[in-house]
Amino acid sequence: MIFFISFTSHFMKILYYIPLLVSVLILNARSVSAQEIDSTFGVNGFLPYGGAFSNSELNKGIGYNSAVQPDGKIVVTIDKADLNGQTDLFFYTYRYNSDGTPDDTFGLNGVSKLFTGDRSRGYDIALQPDGKILVAGETEYCVNGICGAPQLVVFRLKPNGDADSTFGEHGKVITSDIFGATGTFAISYRLNLQSDGKIIVGGRGIGGKPFVARLNTDGSADVSFAQNGVHTENIAYSQSIDLKIDALGNVYQLIRVYNYINSAVDTLNPEDVLILKLNSLGQPVASFGISGRLLLNFAPNDNPVSLFPMDDQSIALVGSNWFTRILPNGTISPDFPANFKELSVLNSEPVTVKKVIALSDTRFLLCGSLYPKVNGNYLEKGLLMMVDKFGNKDTSFNDTGFQIFDYGMIGSSGWQGKFAVFYDVDLLPDGTLYATGKRNPIVGNTLASLFLLKMTGVQIGTGSLNSSELSNQKYKPIVVYPNPAMNQLHVSNLSANETLEFSIFSLKGELVKKHQLDFPSSTETIEIGELKSGIYFLKSDSKTETQCIRFIKL
Repeated sequence: MIFFISFTSHFMKILYYIPLLVSVLILNARSVSAQEIDSTFGVNGFLPYGGAFSNSELNKGIGYNSAVQPDGKIVVTIDKADLNGQTDLFFYTYRYNSDGTPDDTFGLNGVSKLFTGDRSRGYDIALQPDGKILVAGETEYCVNGICGAPQLVVFRLKPNGDADSTFGEHGKVITSDIFGATGTFAISYRLNLQSDGKIIVGGRGIGGKPFVARLNTDGSADVSFAQNGVHTENIAYSQSIDLKIDALGNVYQLIRVYNYINSAVDTLNPEDVLILKLNSLGQPVASFGISGRLLLNFAPNDNPVSLFPMDDQSIALVGSNWFTRILPNGTISPDFPANFKELSVLNSEPVTVKKVIALSDTRFLLCGSLYPKVNGNYLEKGLLMMVDKFGNKDTSFNDTGFQIFDYGMIGSSGWQGKFAVFYDVDLLPDGTLYATGKRNPIVGNTLASLFLLKMTGVQIGTGSLNSSELSNQKYKPIVVYPNPAMNQLHVSNLSANETLEFSIFSLKGELVKKHQLDFPSSTETIEIGELKSGIYFLKSDSKTETQCIRFIKL
C-alpha cells in the first residue's frame, strides 16, 4: 500500500519539490540522506518479538498488508491463527506510532482484538479519509448449520480500533451478506476503496470460483455492480490472487488457473495466468483481451502473484520470479520479446516476489524473499528490489538494485531452517520505506512474529507518471493551478450548468477528500491545507464527463 506523509517544515518541502517546479509531469525527487535502516524505529530498525517495545500480543503474527495513515501511524492486518498450534476466536489488527512503539490509543496497547470466529486471518487493509479502517480476511464459524468452513469477513474499525456498528452487522460483513443464504464458504483476500467510498472486495467465492463484489459505504451489497453486487468468474479450478482498481474505476483481478485433463492436473502445464478487467459497473471490458479476459501462459508453472494498474491503463504484472507489462488492449509490451523478464539477484538464489508497486512508468518496487536451500533446509530471507521498465535491476536502489534482510533465527542443532519474508511495502515521497511480513524470532522455532522494518533515504527516482490527462478530448479540459500547491487548489474552465463532484485520492486510489459543487462558477477553489505532502489526483465527475489531473501537494 502507498500513502504519503509530509516533511517537517515547508522549507524542506520546497527543497524536495524544486525539480517538480520545472515539470509536474516528471517525478524527480532525490533523498536527502543515504539509504539505510532507521535504527530509531522499534529495536535496530524493526519490531521486536516481546519485550518492553512490543504490543499486548508480543507482536506475534504475520503481517500480510499494511498502510500508513496521514498522521504517520502504521496499521497492519494480522494473521495470528495456528501459531504453534494455538488459535482463538479473535480477528487482530495492529497499529504503531511512527517510531515503532505500539499506539496505545488503538485497542489494547496497539491491538484491535475483535471477537469473530476460529482461525481468523487478516489479509488486506484500506484507510478511509474519515480515519476509519477497513480490513478483510477469513474466519471459521457456524453459518446455516455448517461449521468449520472458512468464511469471508470484512470489518470496519473506528479510529480507536473498535468495530464500527454502522457497517454491516456489528461492524462486519460476512459471506452470506454478499452471496445470500447459500453463501457458506468464501474468503476475502483483497479489498480496495473507491474514490466515492464504495468498497471493492475480491477473493474465493462459492464453489471456489473467483469473485469481485462491491459494497456500499454501510456494507450492503451495491446492486448496481455486476449481478446483485457480485461478479463471479465461472472457473472451477482457480485461485484469486490479487485485486486492484484504477483511477477510472476499472477493476483488475489476477487469477491463477489450474489446468486439468480428465480430472487430473496437466503435469506438462499445471497452471496459467488470467487477468479479468471489469468496468465501474462490474461488466467485462470488451476491448481488453477476449471479452475482458486475458489468458497468459508463460511457463509450465506461471505462479502469478501481483499486478498494478498504471495511469496509462497498462498493467505491471509479476510472478514469483518474473516481471512483465501488459498494454491497455491486453497485449504484452514489446519491451519483453520473451514475454517476461526473469528476476534474479545473486548466487542463483531463488527469488520469490510477493508484490509489485509502480512508482512511475519506468520504476517498480518489489518485495518478497530469497529462498535458498542450505544443507537440506530452506533459509528464507526478506528481499526488496527495484527494477526498470524492462525488468532490469535499478542500481540507484542500494547500488545493486536489491537489498536482503537475513533476520530469521537459526539454531545450532536440530531444526536449522529460518524465515524472513516481506508481503507488502509502503514508500513515502520523502524516501521513507516500510516493509511488512513475517520472521521467526526464536532460535529453532517456527513461531511467526510480525516483521515490520523501516528504511530512510530511498530514492524515489525519475519517470513520467503518464496520468495528467485521462479525460475524453471532445470535452474542454479543466485547468488546475498552482501545481505544485500548498493550501489551495484552483480549478478553472468548469461548466456551470451541471453538478460537479471532485474527488482527491492518492496514487493508489485511496480517497482523501471529496468536494461537491452544484452549478459551479467557471473557477472554484478547493482547500487542501490538511493534506500531507505528496502526489495526488483530482478527479472531476459530472453527468457528461470524467477528468483526472495529477497535482503536487507541498
